[in-house]
Amino acid sequence: MTRARDLGDFIADGAAAELVVDTTTLVVDSTNNRVGIGTASPSQALEVTGTAKLATVDIDAGAIDGTAIGANSASTGAFSTGSFTGDVSIADKIIHTGDTNTAIRFPAADTVSFETSGSERFRVASSGQLGVGGANYGTSGQLLTSGGNGAAPTWSDAPSSGASTGFVYFMRG
Repeated sequence: MTRARDLGDFIADGAAAELVVDTTTLVVDSTNNRVGIGTASPSQALEVTGTAKLATVDIDAGAIDGTAIGANSASTGAFSTGSFTGDVSIADKIIHTGDTNTAIRFPAADTVSFETSGSERFRVASSGQLGVGGANYGTSGQLLTSGGNGAAPTWSDAPSSGASTGFVYFMRG
């Protein structure tokens, strides 16, 4: 076993990387206030090249594994793909990169909604109600009918008995 070394043994005077362990295992760049793991030239405050296993990660006042992920993590591309083995908490919505007016939202407790073009199109509320065009749940006995190509579906009264329309209806009871 070799002797322990003082931190001063690792300092490269005048160089950007002041602490280097095994070229790329760990690099501290105090000139730019960056730390690299698996890279000799970190471009962020912390850059990890390779696979990392983390129990808890704070991201812009958010976290993975039980708490919210901050809005900046998505907008800065901090996660291009992800795999989660536990719950992921989201404060309000999931947005599509480059199309910020399309979202899956959580507007109230036990409620999820879907938006396109900045407008709510569909909602599932806490009691299982289906809302079309927002929190428009229709009334008892109404049917959800197609508006045809390019039109939103709407709630409408059921046809009189014996009428045949050629449509498939979902009754709200």
